[in-house]
Amino acid sequence: MKNMKMEFSKPLKINKDPVHHPNHYVVEYCGKTFEAVEVIEALNLNFNLGNAFKYIWRMGKKDEEIQELEKAAEYIRREIQKRKNEKTWSTRKEKDEKTWIDEERDLLTEETYRV
Repeated sequence: MKNMKMEFSKPLKINKDPVHHPNHYVVEYCGKTFEAVEVIEALNLNFNLGNAFKYIWRMGKKDEEIQELEKAAEYIRREIQKRKNEKTWSTRKEKDEKTWIDEERDLLTEETYRV
């Protein structure tokens, strides 16, 4: 089977708005023009994942490819750490809620049987 690789065109050079539509974030594919920010918003990516996507999207169009990949990797590391912390917090919160429910149940049981 042939090695299939999607080829995107080089950044469009017709763009004259480097602030709002920088060329390194715009590609043309199958006759349509896409901007990184549009894809990030359509996928509803958070800050870390959006930045990782952005650096991969523009790889080789603005800075050195290795540098772009390192930047993307940094944001992916941040996202992994954030999710690990959220999982720890969520587990701790669930544990606290269960403890609270158990304590309330025990109190109600004690009061019910108190004469």
